[in-house]
Amino acid sequence: MAVKEGVLAAQDGDLWYVMLRGSLNPAALSLTGKSSAVKAMYALCGDLSATTGVRFAFSGVPFHSYESSTSAQRQVSLISAVGIVLVVLLFLWMFRSPLPALVSAAAVLLSCGSGLVAVLLFFRQIHILTFVFGTTLIGTCVDYSIHFFVHWKGDAAARDGAGIRRKILRGAGISFLSTEICFAALFLSPFPFLQQVAAFLFFGLLSAFLSVVCLFPRLPLPRADLRTIPLLRSPARKPRVPLVTAFRMVPLVLTLAAVAVLLCHRSSIKIDNNLRDMYTMSERLLESEAIAARVLDYGSAGWYFLVEGESAEDVLQSEEAFAARLARAQADGKVRSYLATSDFFPSRARQERSYAASARLIPLAAAQYDALGFASDAAAFAADYASRAGHFAAPDDADVPAILRGVTKNLWIGDIGGRWYSCILPLHTDDEAYFRALAENTPHVHFVNKVADIGAELDALTAMLLRLLGLAFVLVLVLLCFCYPPRTVAGITAIPVATALVTVAALRLARIPLGFFSVTGLVLVFGLGLDYVIYATEGRTRDGALSRLAILVSFATTALSFGALAFISFAPVHTIGLTVFVGLSTACASAFAIAKPS
Repeated sequence: MAVKEGVLAAQDGDLWYVMLRGSLNPAALSLTGKSSAVKAMYALCGDLSATTGVRFAFSGVPFHSYESSTSAQRQVSLISAVGIVLVVLLFLWMFRSPLPALVSAAAVLLSCGSGLVAVLLFFRQIHILTFVFGTTLIGTCVDYSIHFFVHWKGDAAARDGAGIRRKILRGAGISFLSTEICFAALFLSPFPFLQQVAAFLFFGLLSAFLSVVCLFPRLPLPRADLRTIPLLRSPARKPRVPLVTAFRMVPLVLTLAAVAVLLCHRSSIKIDNNLRDMYTMSERLLESEAIAARVLDYGSAGWYFLVEGESAEDVLQSEEAFAARLARAQADGKVRSYLATSDFFPSRARQERSYAASARLIPLAAAQYDALGFASDAAAFAADYASRAGHFAAPDDADVPAILRGVTKNLWIGDIGGRWYSCILPLHTDDEAYFRALAENTPHVHFVNKVADIGAELDALTAMLLRLLGLAFVLVLVLLCFCYPPRTVAGITAIPVATALVTVAALRLARIPLGFFSVTGLVLVFGLGLDYVIYATEGRTRDGALSRLAILVSFATTALSFGALAFISFAPVHTIGLTVFVGLSTACASAFAIAKPS
């Protein structure tokens, strides 16, 4: 790009391109709201294209954020709305009353409110991703409600809510304690974000459990003649023994198949959080970025050097010292060019040297004017030079020309918490290892690759989640040893292991790495899947048909509300949805395999 006729322009083939560069007003930062600047720009440019034939290419983070957020929001809203409607219809069809749906929704809202209050009391603020993990709470709350209302509607022998509570209390209590152990283990994490998640889920689940055991029993029971559920109204014909045996073998077959897949792909089973895999450009933006890259030829690799110091002067001097090393890198062909604030605003020490060196030109001014053919004005030149003594340019000056401020806006960070910072952008290079090593040997200079660094942090967070999940599994195993005989404990604990193997194998076949969002789904699978198994185990001693129905309905509601997210194109949400659906499908099949025979 070069200045032509008062604008930044460039020619590519037979076409001319003009750059329009802007900054978002804080009031227009909304991505999808009515005040979205990107939405307004799209509408304006669309009208201009239709009336004048001028083409527009868009480049920049706001456009990508707008495209991804609007697409994800539209898909999530549609699928979530359909899922909620289907869950409500399922409740109405099964229970023939709006009361279970309304009370369950109220319990979920109360639980989420309790979790939110707990986080704000302990941490004074809440992380946005805490709500991502909060989906675990919704699924568990709904499961508690389902198990109560299945007995409320289908147990003709129940005399009151207290009797229903006694029947489900052991299973619900063990399920509650095991899940709370999982959430409490997150408190041991050194990450404040995970500690927030632990507080949100721990106290939210406590609220849900207390709602079921303290408030739900006070609900009036339906009349005895109305206490039937459509699925149980007429006894079904018992399946043949070979079919029952074959069904009970399904979890084992799935586990063996998963082990085979994992063994074949064992070298590729690793924690990997690549941010580039979490976002796919739309065709329009992909075409725009290709045009922008070709015309601008900017050459930014997406990483930069962060320079810090005690003052603005320290930062500028450090930049100049590091620029000398970059100049040698240019000579070696490692980088074509670079951008630094000190190229436009040298340090004061350098400006002072330049000012002192300029004094040597004063005696030669008259001769230079004559040689160039200009009227001699050496006296005015000397006077102007003298008046500039003690005046130096700095990036934070209020009178900096707009064109310079625009150039250095993305380079100069300034004062943050008493420390000063700036960025140096190397251009037209791909040797990341060379420049990372270059920064490691330079004081006050840090190499930053946001994509790689955030991925590394997510890798560490994912590994921490897996370790805490393993710790929770051990603690739950200890709890179960106090509640069941060893053989039953072995059967219960084997199912979460099998579920995890099948889920990870399915993710590998779908070419989805083991990352933060897939492990987030595993946390949900572990909590809800273990509940299925515990309820199935309790159902072996009493009300087996009601327990199996409650497990089936719990799975159906979770599949409709969370498993349906697998159809979302936004990679993080798609990963959570697929993980939940595969994991809970395996857990549900396993629970039915160990349930009391019909």
